Amino acid sequence: MKIEENTPDRLVIRDRPRILAGFCWFMGALCLWAAPFDADLGGIGERVLVFGLGCGALYIAWRAFPFQTFTFDRPSGRFIHDIRRPMRSAQHTLPIADIDRAALRSTWSDSSRMEQVVLETRSGEHPLEWGFVGVPREPVAEAINTWLAGNPQPRP
Repeated sequence: MKIEENTPDRLVIRDRPRILAGFCWFMGALCLWAAPFDADLGGIGERVLVFGLGCGALYIAWRAFPFQTFTFDRPSGRFIHDIRRPMRSAQHTLPIADIDRAALRSTWSDSSRMEQVVLETRSGEHPLEWGFVGVPREPVAEAINTWLAGNPQPRP
């Protein structure tokens, strides 16, 4: 996640998981190509397995790694969560007045802490990510909370 704009009127955060998504897209496409054309795969069982792996990798890339933009717009009083995927887009809006704060959910995986940013609203939690990540998200949550309090900090 990257803070793109932080002004008194707008806070824009973008999430572009290019590397991991690109890897999943590439591996999925490679498996789909290899299933019918790779002569070393052998029988039909191996071909079906590789085809299934390719479909699974493409589905994971499509579902788990969308390009997202989070816009907090004070003049309109709206929070806009824009989700872009190949062949499908979605947009969720919430009134800024319904957002209490940004919080971190966390869990441990082996010996590392995994975090996820969520917005605590009157109607429950609104996650800003599809899963937990090993990259610290505290600066993003702090920027959101500071902006919601009316004290945006300019980007260095």
